[in-house]
Amino acid sequence: MTPRAAPRSAAPSGVWPRRFVVRPDDGSLHSDEKPEERKVKAHARPLASVWEWQARAACRGMKDSVFFSPSDERGNRRRRRQEGARAVCRACAVKLDCQSFAEASRQRYGVWGGMTERERRGQE
Repeated sequence: MTPRAAPRSAAPSGVWPRRFVVRPDDGSLHSDEKPEERKVKAHARPLASVWEWQARAACRGMKDSVFFSPSDERGNRRRRRQEGARAVCRACAVKLDCQSFAEASRQRYGVWGGMTERERRGQE
C-alpha cells in the first residue's frame, strides 16, 4: 500500500513525516530520528529508489478510508473494512515492500501490506 500519513487526530505529533536513509552496506531502510548520531553518507543511494515500489502498489490512488479506520469504528464494521484492505493487499505485487516499510517506519495506524495494527504489534 502507498504510505500515507495517519489522520491528524490519530497520530501523535512528530510521528510523520520522518526522514529515511538507506544504509549503503546492506541497502536497508532506517529512520533518521537522531541526526547527531546517524549521518547520511555521501555514497548513500538516492531516496527515490527506496520509494519506487509505491508506483506498483495495488492501493495506489485508493481512498485512505479503505486502510485507515475512523476513530469511532469498532467491532464488525472495523473487521469488514480491514478484510477489504487485506483483499487489496493479497493481490499486490509489493506486499512485502509495504510490510517492510511499515515495520521500519513504525507505522501505528492502518493496514499495511495486509497486516493490521494489532498484527504488526504481535497481538493477534
